[in-house]
Amino acid sequence: MPMMGARLLSEPVDARELVARTRWGDLRVSMPWGGLSDVDGLVRQLTHWCQHPLVFEVRSEAAPVGDELAPSEQVRCVISDMRLAPIGTEVFLPLALVLESVPPAALQGAAVNWPQWHFQVTVGSLPESAIESAHVQEGGQILLPNAFQQPWLVRLHAEEVPFGLVGHLRLNAGMIDMLQRADDAANDAQRELLDVDAWQVQLARAVVLDLPVALGWVPGAHAVPVDYTCHEDDDTEFGLGAHLNHEARGLTLVGMVVPVMPGAALRIRAVRTVL
Repeated sequence: MPMMGARLLSEPVDARELVARTRWGDLRVSMPWGGLSDVDGLVRQLTHWCQHPLVFEVRSEAAPVGDELAPSEQVRCVISDMRLAPIGTEVFLPLALVLESVPPAALQGAAVNWPQWHFQVTVGSLPESAIESAHVQEGGQILLPNAFQQPWLVRLHAEEVPFGLVGHLRLNAGMIDMLQRADDAANDAQRELLDVDAWQVQLARAVVLDLPVALGWVPGAHAVPVDYTCHEDDDTEFGLGAHLNHEARGLTLVGMVVPVMPGAALRIRAVRTVL
């Protein structure tokens, strides 16, 4: 069935699982009903994105087509616009394709439900010499030197993806202004300051980003809110729940990042480890 560079080698009456090989790995389409003709709009957009013809085969669990990608190597999204494909159609894309190029506009908006990635935020790094016994007792307070260097550079990392993001934390506003991944090279020296020291200060609550926002596909979507829920033991203090981690020692202390003058400090709230 020829169509815009895409065809099916043999089309059974009930072809719901389709696979096409690409240079990034297999691209799979799983439909709740219908066949290739019902995903015409989707295939046209995918062909445009891949910039080469797509040849689909029916996927058999007993005899998989091509090289199966591991879950960590693919991205699952769900179609929510009938103009592309039956609502609920799942598309499994090679992660390498998603990271390499931006999809056509038709795949960036509400027509596709993209996954969310949970990013851990590292807001500071401290050497052994900066931590004294008084600091790691309840009520102890440790200044975060990089918080006084405006803008305050922070790092975001998610286990699901093989890259990190860099942003500027505005503590009083409760926002992180994201920088594009392409801008990372200009911040290499600052970014390394977050990684070299023994003690890492990380926000307790992850920042959740939709994939299009994390990859910079959405124009103007650069300000990401952080969770300012107060500490469970004190509903009056203004700050961000945080952990002080020492990976080599296997130690994590509970605290809060609080404003101090033009910068910030980590205040230890409990001398207990977090499992």
